Amino acid sequence: MRRNMNDKMILKKARNAKMLEERLAKNINFQKIDLVEWIFDKTEIMEGSNILEFCCGVGTQTLHLANLAGVNGHIFALDVSREALEKLSGKIEPGLRKSVTIIESEMDVFHIALKNEHISPPYFDLIFCSYGLYYSNNLKELLKEAKSWLKPTGKFVVIGPFGPNNNQVYDFLEKGEVIIPDSVKYVSSEFMHSKAIPWFSKHFETVNISTVVNEVRWEAPGEFITYWKNSTFYDPKKKRIIEELLDEHFKNFPSFINEKWVIMIEAKNMRS
Repeated sequence: MRRNMNDKMILKKARNAKMLEERLAKNINFQKIDLVEWIFDKTEIMEGSNILEFCCGVGTQTLHLANLAGVNGHIFALDVSREALEKLSGKIEPGLRKSVTIIESEMDVFHIALKNEHISPPYFDLIFCSYGLYYSNNLKELLKEAKSWLKPTGKFVVIGPFGPNNNQVYDFLEKGEVIIPDSVKYVSSEFMHSKAIPWFSKHFETVNISTVVNEVRWEAPGEFITYWKNSTFYDPKKKRIIEELLDEHFKNFPSFINEKWVIMIEAKNMRS
């Protein structure tokens, strides 16, 4: 997928490690459901598994994957952001350091990076990607190559947003004349249904779908502003308008409630 200059700027913001951690914090600290717990309640990770994680970021899921795979397993955690990977590296417990290989690479050329690690396909029991598959420039080629790295008994797990995800935030910001880019709305609502599910349904015999609506409740205007500032759609020129709208909102309501709509695809039993 070719990207215009606006999309490239959005991508740069999405990959910024500090902004990512701030966004995660404003979701995690105020979310109703522990999303990481929900993910790992829904999919089984066998001890001793070899795992490839795309778009690992600062390691929100990486450490859980590593602990579940144990010292007899191995996880290759891949991300394009060196800053994010440095943050992840600092979080890995000494006992698991030999079980985690951190790789700085674009997702679309992951196979080159893996071959530099002297491994070859099929190798993985699990390929995992949470909130990142949509960053691929050539999704079909990426997934085709990734599938070739899975063992015959391996599985692919992908998590992302869908449907009316983030609509409360988008609607509120648009009242303040903030423009939400079409690419952001597409990734937020349509990508998983229009691209991911059809591909996995075609290439795997078993595709399990799980969904959850996770309520995020911000108790003060500043919490909303912090989340927005670290998003890919922040517009400082509209900050005063949004602050005025937030002041009015909190005069009438004790909190601002946003909904994160999350879908998880677990694909196994590869078709030949």
